[in-house]
Amino acid sequence: MIGAWLRERWRFVVVLLAAGAVIFVVVLHLISGDPHPVGSSGPALQAGPRPVASATTGGAPSRISNASPAASGSDPVATARRAASILFNWDTTTDTLGSVTTDVLAVADPTGEQTPGLLADLTAYLPDPAWWERLREYETRQRVDLDTVEVPDAWTRAVATGQVADLLPGTYAVNVVGTLHRSGVVAGRPESFAHPVELTMFVSCEPALDECWLLRLGVPGTVLE
Repeated sequence: MIGAWLRERWRFVVVLLAAGAVIFVVVLHLISGDPHPVGSSGPALQAGPRPVASATTGGAPSRISNASPAASGSDPVATARRAASILFNWDTTTDTLGSVTTDVLAVADPTGEQTPGLLADLTAYLPDPAWWERLREYETRQRVDLDTVEVPDAWTRAVATGQVADLLPGTYAVNVVGTLHRSGVVAGRPESFAHPVELTMFVSCEPALDECWLLRLGVPGTVLE
């Protein structure tokens, strides 16, 4: 069960993304208030909260720029929490798409073996360059409130029973569940909305590596149960 989940959600994620089978756009239509991902045929506002004008945006994202690799330590949950904060907290008026990507890589596999795969994973979570520039026009900011960050029991059982023996020792699956808050200025008015986010992050710790590092990101909207 776990092995099949891994094969589908981690090892083949690059193939899935390349084939267009998995499409997740964290960027929602701020200007139109459409909570559906790009390409969705559902009616606007039906499946998500309506953006509301507000003078407050919940504060600026707590951006962790120039992420220090040493801060990852030996705790896979803390590593996943930090990686999620870097990935989802950004401000288009001060950050660039490149700087966000660089900061994520700063807490990722130092051997570089998983870097190509992680970069492919990131395309499902970050705006493309053209859309980033569009969001910058609206002074768009994003922050995440993390509700749950934990190693699921299913993973612990899988490790104990040898179902993931082909992975490096010290590899963890960490489920991340929270809420994304997006805010910006549209036609001179502050606008904001919230949207749920969930994913599984794969983290490698001792003994494979000297401390915990992010390896890969699972398919958006899917966590290991």
